Amino acid sequence: MTLEELTEARILLVDDDEDNLTLLEMSLRQAGARNVLAISRPLQAADSYTEFRPDLVLLDLWMPPVDGFILMEQFKAIDGKERAVPVVMLTGDESSSVKQRALEAGVADFLHKDFDMVELLLRVRNVVRTQKLYQQVQKQKSWLQETVRVRTRQLQAARREVLERLAIAAEFRDDQTGEHTRRVGQMCAQIAQVMGEDTAFVEAIGAAALLHDLGKIGIPDSLLLKSGPLTPDERVIMQEHTVIGAAILADCTEPVMRMARELALTHHERWDGGGYPSGLAGADIPLCGRIVSVADAYDAMISARPYKAPMQRAEAIHEIVACSGRQFDPDVVMAFLIVQQSEEEFTDVVRFQALGQPELMFDVKP
Repeated sequence: MTLEELTEARILLVDDDEDNLTLLEMSLRQAGARNVLAISRPLQAADSYTEFRPDLVLLDLWMPPVDGFILMEQFKAIDGKERAVPVVMLTGDESSSVKQRALEAGVADFLHKDFDMVELLLRVRNVVRTQKLYQQVQKQKSWLQETVRVRTRQLQAARREVLERLAIAAEFRDDQTGEHTRRVGQMCAQIAQVMGEDTAFVEAIGAAALLHDLGKIGIPDSLLLKSGPLTPDERVIMQEHTVIGAAILADCTEPVMRMARELALTHHERWDGGGYPSGLAGADIPLCGRIVSVADAYDAMISARPYKAPMQRAEAIHEIVACSGRQFDPDVVMAFLIVQQSEEEFTDVVRFQALGQPELMFDVKP
């Protein structure tokens, strides 16, 4: 009897009965198996398993000083999660408890030692065939997972590009490069990460923050590009960019776009309740809005605008600290300072203490 499935299969035999081992090996080779390793000393089985890397193990149950269950555990420990090698257990013990224990341990098949050799060969063939099908499924699964990962990265890159282009369109009149929105998005992600937010939130706010000033697309050039201070009436119109941005994004269902709507609406709210458009205060302001508030204010201070020259970075950092607890969430300011410290943005010593937190001293090199 020749079984094609056995030709390339690597089969490990472990049995302390030399006669039985010889019979098994001879029968498998006559059935077409080319790669058979027979081990009669169970204490050597683990080393042989590691070197041989079998596709299938025929394993005797009782082999003092160890048994088949102990060897199965050793084999699993060697493979870890990388492989799942099927085991066909052979034993003269006919008790149902032993059979049940073997099946619970994960054996692929269970045979008494008075087996018919033809039956054993057919059972081995079936196990090998099943294992090959399993491996094919795993390869297909891995391929599909990698395909999904690649496609997801492509979609994320495409979405990011669309968001950046949309942000540039909104700020084209006063920031044609879009660098302000990119810097704000990056800083928001860094702050969120320092605050211990999960990866999904960090990635979402990094993308969503690009649209924080989307509503500026509805503000007249006469106000947006005005070189002097705004009048009270003009300031009211300018503040409408938060509501306009939220309205543009109102019906979006995708999580990043929903966050973009939320932070577009709330990034000018103040911690003390004196902001706009709704006068929210404290934790009533969504976290994404509180984070963008700090990042946006800092980048606006260090950026040139038609109506002002850029502020020195150290001066801007001190201004953020000075407004903590009034305009800004102290915890967000704390995270902002840690981000700045890692980037060596300081030029002197800054003392800062958030509510319920010990005082921190940020030493900045000139």
